[in-house]
Amino acid sequence: MVKTVKEPLRKILGRSFLSFEELTTLLAEIENIVNLRPLTYVSVDKDDPEPLTPAHFLYFGRKDFDYPLQFTELFDKTISKETLRRKKLYQTVLLRQLWTRWKEQYLLQLRTAHKFSPKCP
Repeated sequence: MVKTVKEPLRKILGRSFLSFEELTTLLAEIENIVNLRPLTYVSVDKDDPEPLTPAHFLYFGRKDFDYPLQFTELFDKTISKETLRRKKLYQTVLLRQLWTRWKEQYLLQLRTAHKFSPKCP
């Protein structure tokens, strides 16, 4: 699983310069995307149970998370709103590109693994 994330991430970031906080945020978003991917069939019927995801195993039924600090403590008061908007937009673009590449690569690997797996009687 790590390889399927590292390769698209390396291609997308290239020689981009991200601060530690930006990279940490991006990696946390990627972790969230990967852990919320469905492992089972996704039904269109709202009455069906939600699909099983890796997050169900990692967080074991927790729906709400308490953060150890207040987010207002993290803000740098010297950064303008426009700079924050640009950084958020850039991170969003990177995440979209990563999601597209990762999804294609992951589905290809699933197809290949299924193709070469031994048939059960």
